Amino acid sequence: MNYIISLPKTPAGLYDTEALQRHFMHGGIIEEEDVSRLIEESESYFGLEENVIHVYDNVLIFGDYHGQYFDLITQMNDPFWEGRYSTSIYLGDYVDRGTMSCEVLITLLSMKVNNPSHVIMLRGNHESRNMTRSMGFMAECKMKYSLTLYYQFCSLFDSLPLVCVVHRDIGDFFCCHGGISPDMTTINQINSIDRFHEPPLEGLFCDLLWGDPISEKRFEEQPGFKKHYDTITFLPNNERNCSYYFGYKAINEFLQTNNITAVIRGHQCNSEGVEMHFFGSDELEFPLCFTVFSASLYSLNNKSGSLLLSNEKIDIGKYNQPDCLSQYNPILPNPILFSVIKVMESIEDIMYQLISFVFNEEDDEHEEISKVQVSQVQIQQENFKNEACSYFSSTEKELITPLNSYLSQKNRNDEDIIVIEIPEVKTSISRKGKINNVLITFKENIQKKNSLFLSFDQSEVHPLIYNNLHASIATQEPSLYETNETIKRIRQESLPVSIEEIRKKYLGLNK
Repeated sequence: MNYIISLPKTPAGLYDTEALQRHFMHGGIIEEEDVSRLIEESESYFGLEENVIHVYDNVLIFGDYHGQYFDLITQMNDPFWEGRYSTSIYLGDYVDRGTMSCEVLITLLSMKVNNPSHVIMLRGNHESRNMTRSMGFMAECKMKYSLTLYYQFCSLFDSLPLVCVVHRDIGDFFCCHGGISPDMTTINQINSIDRFHEPPLEGLFCDLLWGDPISEKRFEEQPGFKKHYDTITFLPNNERNCSYYFGYKAINEFLQTNNITAVIRGHQCNSEGVEMHFFGSDELEFPLCFTVFSASLYSLNNKSGSLLLSNEKIDIGKYNQPDCLSQYNPILPNPILFSVIKVMESIEDIMYQLISFVFNEEDDEHEEISKVQVSQVQIQQENFKNEACSYFSSTEKELITPLNSYLSQKNRNDEDIIVIEIPEVKTSISRKGKINNVLITFKENIQKKNSLFLSFDQSEVHPLIYNNLHASIATQEPSLYETNETIKRIRQESLPVSIEEIRKKYLGLNK
């Protein structure tokens, strides 16, 4: 099997997404020229779309993936959704932090070119130069392809639409990555945004990518918030250092003004994959906002989720970590270098905090600067901080040594997956113009096994080496000591193989 191939196509001339998935499942990459052409093709479609897209079909909505490719294909290929929707909506944040951002983008862009009007990709806050320089995507592009392709992806990000409004019998739903804005009264205002550039640090464009709902936890911990929940509009978002938290009064007024049933957004990890927001109200029976997050194990043991909107009801799917591959280790690093990477990550954090501290002191000395000047200074500071941190991100990526073999999915038995049907919950919408009864159902996959194995034939490797590698990958804790001990034992058995050959051919280790 070739490690680098051209983008596969079907006899009809469409991109063969199934063949593409199989190739990525074995650790392969695509010819850079083909990826470049794919970006150009898809960008031509995005450029024709308005800032706000309107959809009148049943839709399946996915949240943040952050480079976790195996979550993407697990959810896309779930037979539970088969034949139940005609359009898929992706809420942004396809890249950064995970190790397979390129694979996520190439797969989604292939689907977009195959079916432009039925694959909607919205922009997230990570689809920007400032974020991708320091959060991993630039380093990944440099390692797998080139910086030229990275800059081409950044140009593509500038063309992504911002909002999708889904029209169904149960109501209209406002889909974006972040949230609503104090600078927006009607949805039509969004079409006046010039989106074809790097997102700003304030204003409507920024809020659509960066805004957050006030969390239910905050209402529980602060009685004052709970008591006056219906008076809260917007609060400064100190966690993000930009945009706002939006409260009950703000979102309720937005929904009423625009005759919208609920906001559906991504941007925030939650434990169950899909979170419903009631903004402190004990009277609401239907949430004003849904948060969909599709990257499992992103924070501790969170599940991933997706959401189906149809004319009759809302279906919510929840998933544990996919059992096809570990999204955290698609390549097996040298254990010693892996430790160095962790050290570099710590240095990166220290550098960022140090630079932030210096700039914060400078801000205190220039309190008289105008608003416009402050905005320009903030952008310059953020660019400088990201440039400084990107050095460490790119350095740590260059230290990774790929294993000279492929990883693939172990064949599963039917009993490997248990499907739990959670009882259906009926709820109602009290706002005018909406159907009173909406059915929300939950479907959850619980996967019992998570096995990995090396895809080269076992007969090619001495059994002691094979078993040692198999155990190391399955536990995600490769042991250099155990590997060296195995090599010594093979030498003692006088097999016709050298330590150097084993290291280079099977382990990808240097002397």
